[in-house]
Amino acid sequence: MQAEASQAIRDVENLLRDFIAGTLEKSFGSNWTEKCGVTPERIQKWKARKEDEQRRQDSGAIEPRIIYYADFYDLGTILKKNWEKFTTALGDLKTIEVYLGELEKMRDDGAHGRDLLPHKKFLANGIAGEIRTKLIRFRSKQETSEDYFPRIENVRDSVGNVWTPETGDGNNCYTKQILRPDDFLDFVVIASDPLG
Repeated sequence: MQAEASQAIRDVENLLRDFIAGTLEKSFGSNWTEKCGVTPERIQKWKARKEDEQRRQDSGAIEPRIIYYADFYDLGTILKKNWEKFTTALGDLKTIEVYLGELEKMRDDGAHGRDLLPHKKFLANGIAGEIRTKLIRFRSKQETSEDYFPRIENVRDSVGNVWTPETGDGNNCYTKQILRPDDFLDFVVIASDPLG
């Protein structure tokens, strides 16, 4: 169950990253990071982390989206500073702040090799499930009036392409890359079902 709780935290963190970036890019354009509410110094730290990752990677692709180099608490800052853009999807700000605070504590425990107690594992899965369900229902209602269909949250491949509902051309992701016979491509797909 430890791995399951850690995965739930990671999945909801990345779902929030995608949702925040997509929402703010629609509002502010491609330079949304300059207007997202975090300091220029924080954005410089994100850029430095991305550059470090590029230097360290010998093979494979690095995560191209800058928000993936932000600290977890940066996500809370961005949400709070831009809450009017997220309230329809996420509901009450105070509740989300409490959820993110709890997830951050549990995330830190896992990052430092400390096992979560059983009740914390259930709490992590519950909070992550609650946030994911809110976002899935919100996205569903953007497409249809129904909120009970399963949704793909994001898709990544081994050469660095990423698709989220906020990015791309609808259900398409045009990469302009050419695959040849015997090329091998791995995919990671994150999806969930609001009805479990």
